[in-house]
Amino acid sequence: MRGLNSVFKKNFLSIAGLLVITVALLTGVFSIFLSDYSASEKEDQLEMAMALTERSVAIESSMDMPGTLQATADIYQLSVVVADANGRVFLDFAAKGQERKHFGEQTQMDTGLLQYLTVGEGVYMVGTMGDFYGEKAAILAKRRDTVRFGTVYIFVASSLSSLDAAFRRLSMLLVLTAIVILSGASVVSFVSTARMVRPLVALRNAARSFARGEFGRRVEVWGNDEIAELSDAFNKMADSLAENEKTRSEFIANISHELKTPMTTIAGFADGMLDGTIPPERREEYLQTISSETRRISRLVNKLLLTSRIDAGRQEINLTRVNICDIIGRCAIGLEQQIEEKGIDVEFDFFEDRVFVQADPDAMMQIMYNLIDNAQKYTEAGGKMKVTVSRKGGLCEISVYNTGRGIPLEDLPHVFERFYKVDKSRGLSKDSFGLGLYIVRTLVNRHGQEIYAKSSPGEYAEFTFTLKLDRQKNDADSAAHRLPEHEESSPMR
Repeated sequence: MRGLNSVFKKNFLSIAGLLVITVALLTGVFSIFLSDYSASEKEDQLEMAMALTERSVAIESSMDMPGTLQATADIYQLSVVVADANGRVFLDFAAKGQERKHFGEQTQMDTGLLQYLTVGEGVYMVGTMGDFYGEKAAILAKRRDTVRFGTVYIFVASSLSSLDAAFRRLSMLLVLTAIVILSGASVVSFVSTARMVRPLVALRNAARSFARGEFGRRVEVWGNDEIAELSDAFNKMADSLAENEKTRSEFIANISHELKTPMTTIAGFADGMLDGTIPPERREEYLQTISSETRRISRLVNKLLLTSRIDAGRQEINLTRVNICDIIGRCAIGLEQQIEEKGIDVEFDFFEDRVFVQADPDAMMQIMYNLIDNAQKYTEAGGKMKVTVSRKGGLCEISVYNTGRGIPLEDLPHVFERFYKVDKSRGLSKDSFGLGLYIVRTLVNRHGQEIYAKSSPGEYAEFTFTLKLDRQKNDADSAAHRLPEHEESSPMR
């Protein structure tokens, strides 16, 4: 699994890098702490050993001094060296088990080093003192004037080899611990990565299936973490895509049928007139049919073009002051023939005769025409339609109501979706392409407002949306610009 390898490698390298840095920091911290602690302990031991050595060299007899110095070396596990004023070593004692490296007067110390020592002042150092000591040691040196030996140089030194060994053991322990932790971390990382990557791989494979046009695949949801939420969201998206694809396929099939029917009619009648099958006296009748079918195709193409512009974001909205009552009246007059043919009773209820809103005039014409046209299509003969304009705070609320079969409750949430038709069993009715309400909702949303539908199946359907009122104009016109009394009712009521 390439995805697993990639994610596992990243996780493992992150953990390994963090662990290496942690071990290095711990080693450094422990080393500094141990070094400081050991140095402090060593210095205290050397100070006490130096005090005993000074006392022995200064006041003890030649017979007692060797025993005292040897005991001092044994107790504090160090070496004691005493040199005369010329730097020749004449006393050399080491703790039991430690090698004595200085033998009597034949051993000469570096006089250049001795000149830095002053009477009564101790000098603490760490090193080999010019290879005088064969290994690194903590050394306390002091110059002293005695009665018996004159000026002497006293050195007490404690080997640091044990401290270095402790450092090495500590480092080895930390490295071994890091290896064990890293091994465990690699196992945990692999298991956790596999668990994390498994749904991601499933999502990737499902996405590839979608790219091939296969919308039936879903992913299993594991747990309740963020990846589970992503999987659930992906499945919901897949359901939406599948539904859109189904709707699109149905739309294409229906639209193809709707295009084929008028085009076949137009071609058949045109051929009939050209070859003489249709007699001259009936040509006007068939030409009217050709004209009607052509306009029908034109309306379909215009709606498809408008939908395309909206989806591409090319449908500009230019807000200006618009009299919504005037737009409603013009749309109603444009559909007057269809309304009268069905004997529909139309009522207009406006809270003012002239209601000005902030809107795009062309978009408002499209919205109101589609809503009123949709209402008259689904109103039964002799039914009723009502258009209401009311004030709602700083908004204008417009409702289009019609009696009839209404909208099934299961279809109500989907009526504004593109290509969605409530009555799929009947195919596309004349001039019904499943785009009108989608265009209405999109244009209303582009005005920063919302539209919603409510219905009681078998009784009515109602669509309501809001617009911003142009308050200044409405307040100015409310008293001065009233329509004459005979114009307050619609001529179609």
